Amino acid sequence: MAIIRVFLSKRKNSNFWQMRWIDPDTGREKWQSTKTNIRRDAEREAGRIEKELNEGTYYRRSTISWKDFRSRYETEEAVALAERTKQKIGTVFNYVETHCNPKRLVNLNETAISKMVKKLRAKGLEEVTIKNSLGHLKAALNWAKSQKLIGQVPDFPKFRRARTKKAMRGRPITLEEFERMIEAIPEVIKPLGQSEGSLERHAGIVASWEFYLWGWNAPKS
Repeated sequence: MAIIRVFLSKRKNSNFWQMRWIDPDTGREKWQSTKTNIRRDAEREAGRIEKELNEGTYYRRSTISWKDFRSRYETEEAVALAERTKQKIGTVFNYVETHCNPKRLVNLNETAISKMVKKLRAKGLEEVTIKNSLGHLKAALNWAKSQKLIGQVPDFPKFRRARTKKAMRGRPITLEEFERMIEAIPEVIKPLGQSEGSLERHAGIVASWEFYLWGWNAPKS
């Protein structure tokens, strides 16, 4: 790819230094003011523009109106989407016009979007609805960037998942409740028979459970 060179020139009808270069896509000469009449500052600006042109990051502030952008997006991009999706996009664009009222697309910046979110919350919209709406808006602005209508997509508010307090699954038992549980062991663990041997084994099992529970799980009084 040929290197793009930016040159400085003076025009009779302007006090500012002008930059000029050949557009590689059209082959036509382009002019842009440096907004300064100081040669050193003009050279610095020309160097910056030349660097951006060769890196592919050059962007000249777009003057497209919001109305024209909306028309283009709805007829060029959204037209291929599902009908329900198109309706949602239309609703989001209506939000923008009601709460931001941008004259030009570049007026829809971080501040405007943040204010719109605040107003949507005040109207009672749920967070998930607002988040989904911003998703459609961000997709539209990404398309605008791909069409060189804006230089960058503004940052969107981040939605943090609300932390919910974990419910306590239980509570420590009281000493009185623990003692009642100990007393219930003989009723829960039944003897296998009524013979003297069975009753002795049953008594030993009950005693071992009492020892285990008192030794490991007894609550403090």
